[in-house]
This record gives sequence, C-alpha cells and structure tokens, in this order.
Amino acid sequence: MRVEKRVLNDALRVLGKVVCQTSPVDLYRSVRFVGDENGVLGMATDGVETVSVAVDAFTETEIDFCVPFKELKDLDRMGRSESKFGIFQLRLKLALTP
Repeated sequence: MRVEKRVLNDALRVLGKVVCQTSPVDLYRSVRFVGDENGVLGMATDGVETVSVAVDAFTETEIDFCVPFKELKDLDRMGRSESKFGIFQLRLKLALTP
C-alpha cells in the first residue's frame, strides 16, 4: 500500500479518537486497512464504536491487515520512507511529499 504522509496523518487524527491504547486487546490498539485497487479504508474500534475512514492510498492487490496505532504514529513522526509491521512483514511505503 502506498500513501502520502499527509493523508496518513489526517486519517490517524480521526482514527486515534477511537483507538484505545491502554486496552489489553490488540485489535483495539490497532488500525485495520482493508481495500483493493478501487479504494482503501482505515478502520479502528474500541470494542463499542467502529470508525471507518476512506484513505487516499494506492494498492495493486487486495489488502486486509492491522498495524498497531503506536507504530503508525511513530512512523508518521519519524518520517521514514519504508517500514515493516509485525508478523506480516508488510511494507507501508510513504511518499514523503510536503
């Protein structure tokens, strides 16, 4: 999945209001990305509410994976161009355009 840093930051601002960073449940501390070449959704839940945000991102294949919210925030803050997440070893490439 390829997404601009600005777009990721905007999505995290919305999804972060639902993510429960102190929860013992991994899913409640993560952002789920689901989509295909037609569009990508970022989703977060606290176990009661679920929020979905359309993310202006590019993917060549069907995707469905979760990334810990903290890792996404750290990636956004550090401005890395490429990272691997968890056991999936998936790469999220950021186009670091201003």
